[in-house]
Amino acid sequence: MKTPYSYTILRYVHDTVVGEFANIGVVVYSAESRCLKSRFRNTYGERISKMFPGFDGPFFKKLVANLRSSFEKEAQALESPLEMEPIARDVLSIAISILPRDDSSFQWSPSKFGLTSDLEETLNSLFDRFVNVFDQDAESDSRTDEAVWHSFKEDFEQHKILSSLHSTTIKGEDGEIEFENAYQNGRWHCFEPLSFDLLKSKSIVHKAHAALGKMVSVKPRSEEVKVYYLVGEPHHQECWNAYEKALSILDKSPVEHEIVSERERERFSERFAMEVMNLPPSRSLEMPFQVEEFYLESEDDDETQRQTLKE
Repeated sequence: MKTPYSYTILRYVHDTVVGEFANIGVVVYSAESRCLKSRFRNTYGERISKMFPGFDGPFFKKLVANLRSSFEKEAQALESPLEMEPIARDVLSIAISILPRDDSSFQWSPSKFGLTSDLEETLNSLFDRFVNVFDQDAESDSRTDEAVWHSFKEDFEQHKILSSLHSTTIKGEDGEIEFENAYQNGRWHCFEPLSFDLLKSKSIVHKAHAALGKMVSVKPRSEEVKVYYLVGEPHHQECWNAYEKALSILDKSPVEHEIVSERERERFSERFAMEVMNLPPSRSLEMPFQVEEFYLESEDDDETQRQTLKE
């Protein structure tokens, strides 16, 4: 016999302005059987820490541990209620009584309803569907970000500019972002490889939102950095609409940026090589921006430019 139940999902919303979130737990409740069950992530995992720069892992683990304990106590209380104690109608009223709605990063989804013959099995099914699914998607890449970088790296090597790239950390108003490959020319030119060669369309869009959210949440100064998104295209035709949407999402980045597909990598590498090789080799990472700009853009009286640089 099936009984009605309701459920809510606990979300971690790193930046309420951006609205990007990660599902971290599920709570189910059957008023008819007075049965409450919950399940939360045991760890925050690599996916959440990568999605949200500045993520406070220790605080997350402590709060989730407290939630788990509170829901277990509430479940025991429901099994042996006081005679006059009113019965909660749906799961959301119970969830809010334990973790109230406010402007914090932990938010409950609206409650939804269904029928079940096994509440425990339903809980595990919902947890796999709404929480574990993204961890599984992360492992289903047809190609990784590293594979996309490798394709660009080969062209950089051919143009002898790979040695000019360095790792750097860009600091913003609300955190910092690390780039493994970047080039300094007055400001940092940073490369962010992103593989959109995924098996599921929703994973492509989700990944683009994560990349955008990282920039929005850290808020680097645009005059100090330019980001080049080096993107790998999907091989599956059914994912192309999601890919186009992902490019549109990336294009909303708050810092100056350029989106370069793998099909454009040869022409991009040639252009970037010209910029690097036109700089005086010994000072390519140290020269003030104003002098570099004069030397790069002016084509007249080359000897006078060199004399100006020496002075």
